[in-house]
Amino acid sequence: MQLGSYYKYHYLAASMWLLVGGYQIWNLRNVPIGDFANYYYASQALLEGEVEEAQLYEPYSFNLWVNQRSPETVFVNYAPVPPVSVLAYLPFAKILDVYQAKMIFNIVGLIFFVAVFFFGMREMRQDEKYMQEEASSLVGKERLFPALPTLAILLIPFVLWTPLLNNFFQGQSYLYIVSFLWLGYIFWKKDKGYLTTLCWALAISLKIFPAIVLLLLLVRGGYRIFGWTMALILVISALPILGTGASTVLEYYQQILPRLFAGEINDPFTILYQSPRVFIDQLLIYDGHLNDTPLIHIPWLANLLYLVFQWCILGLVIQLIHKKEIPTSLAFGATIVAGLLLSGYGSNYSMLLLFFPAVAILSTDQIQKPWHWIMGLALLFLASNIPIYKLEEWPFLFQFPRMYALLIVFIGMYVLLRPKPQPKIWLLIGGLLILKWGWSGTPQNHLTNYYLPDGQYPIIFDYESTTGGLLLKHYRGQGAEEDFHSTTDRIYEDAQLSIQDQQIYFAGQRLTANKGRKKKPMRLNDNKIIYLSDEGRGVGFYTLRKLRLP
Repeated sequence: MQLGSYYKYHYLAASMWLLVGGYQIWNLRNVPIGDFANYYYASQALLEGEVEEAQLYEPYSFNLWVNQRSPETVFVNYAPVPPVSVLAYLPFAKILDVYQAKMIFNIVGLIFFVAVFFFGMREMRQDEKYMQEEASSLVGKERLFPALPTLAILLIPFVLWTPLLNNFFQGQSYLYIVSFLWLGYIFWKKDKGYLTTLCWALAISLKIFPAIVLLLLLVRGGYRIFGWTMALILVISALPILGTGASTVLEYYQQILPRLFAGEINDPFTILYQSPRVFIDQLLIYDGHLNDTPLIHIPWLANLLYLVFQWCILGLVIQLIHKKEIPTSLAFGATIVAGLLLSGYGSNYSMLLLFFPAVAILSTDQIQKPWHWIMGLALLFLASNIPIYKLEEWPFLFQFPRMYALLIVFIGMYVLLRPKPQPKIWLLIGGLLILKWGWSGTPQNHLTNYYLPDGQYPIIFDYESTTGGLLLKHYRGQGAEEDFHSTTDRIYEDAQLSIQDQQIYFAGQRLTANKGRKKKPMRLNDNKIIYLSDEGRGVGFYTLRKLRLP
C-alpha cells in the first residue's frame, strides 16, 4: 500500500464527516433553539449594552430577559459558561434571526472541523515515526494496521453519531473545541509551540475542561509552552472586562467556578452527568429534594472516596503519559478520557471528545490485535450512544453505563501499555490532593434543611409571608408563577438578621459557612430562620431552607 493511498482514505474519511454532519444539520433545521439560546442571547445582551440588566449568572433574571426576546419559550442557564463566550459568539449574535444564527453556527463548525480533521490526519501520516511503521508493514509482517484500522477511521462519525447529533441539536461548541484541541496537538508534535499555545488557550478559555491537556506539557517537559498557555488563558479570560465590566468576570471566577468544580450544576445528583462523583454522592449523601434514598448518609466518606478516585485516575494517567515509549496520540487520548472521568459534569454532546481516543486506538502501533481496537471502538460507541435518560427507573447499578464504558477504556489502555510504576508520582499527587481538599473543603452546616416538603419548584426567586402561609414566587421554565403554601408557622422579618459576604448573621453572629448564595432571611417561629438558598443545587436555583438558631 503506497502513501498516496492513505491520502485517499483521508479524503474519504473527511468526506464521511461532512456527509454525516450535513445530513444531521439538514434534519435538524426546524428544531427548537436549545442551548444555543444561552450563548446567542448573552452576546445579544452585550450588543445591546444590557449585560447588567440581563444578569447572565442569575438564572431567573436571565430567563426573563431572554424570553422577552426569544421567538419561543426557552430555559437558559449560563452558569457553566465562562464570560469570554460572550465575545466568542458575537459574530453569530449579529444575525438577527436566532434560527439562522444557529444553523450558520453549526455549518461553520462542521466545515472548520472537517478541514482540521483532514489536516491532522495528513500531518500524522507524514510524521517520521508513522512513515517508518508504514514501511515495516510492507515487508511481510502480519499486521492489520495498514488496512483495517485505517478503514475503521471511516467509522468514527458513526461511533460518535449521537454526540454529533446532539451538538447540532443544542447548538453546542464541541466541534470547535475538538478542532482547537487537535490543532494544538498537531502543532505540539511539530514543535510549533506558539501555535499550540494559541489553540489550547482558546479551547480552555471557552470550556475550562480542556485544561486537562496541560498535563501532557507538564509531564513531558513542555514547561515553556505551559507557561505561555497559562499566560494567554489569563489574557483571554480577562478580555470580557472590556465589554461586560469587571464585576461579571470576577463573579464567575471567584464565586461560580469553584462551585462548578464541586459539581453544583442544576441537579448534582442526576444520572445524566454519568460521573463517578454523582455515583458516589447518590450512594452516600442524603438530600431531601434531590436524593432522598441513598444507601446511607455519610458525606465525609463520599468526599474521601471521590478524593481516592481522583488520586487513582491522575496517578494512572500521569504514569501513562510519563512513559516516553507510549505514542503521543495514545497519551493524548488517555488524558482526554481521564478528564471526562474526573469531570463532575458530563453530557452526551461532550462525548465528541472521544474522537481523540478513537483516533489514537486506530492510528498507533501499540495496539495491533484486532479485538483490542474493535472492543475499544465498541466501548466508545456505547459511551456515546446509550440513551441515559431512559435509565432513570432502572436499578441503581445499571444507571451508569457511560461511566463504566469510559472506565474500561481507560483501564484497558493502562493494562495494554503497562507503564512502569512511579511511587514518587503517586506520593506527589496524593499530597497535592490532600492540600486541595483541606484548602477548598467548606464545612457544611448540619443544622440547615429544606423548608418545603418537596422540590417541585426549580427556582424560587422570592417569597412573602401572608395570613395563613407563604406566597411563593417561582420560575419553572414557562415564566414567573405564584403559588400559595399553607402553613401555621409564624414567619416575620427581624432587623437582627442580615447577609454579609453570602453568609447569614443573627445579632452579629455568623450562622452559615457554605458557598451557596442566600437571600431574604426571616424568622421562623421563635427558634429558627427561613431563607432562600441555592446551596448544593447549582448557582441561582434557589429554594427555601430553614436553620435553627443557636
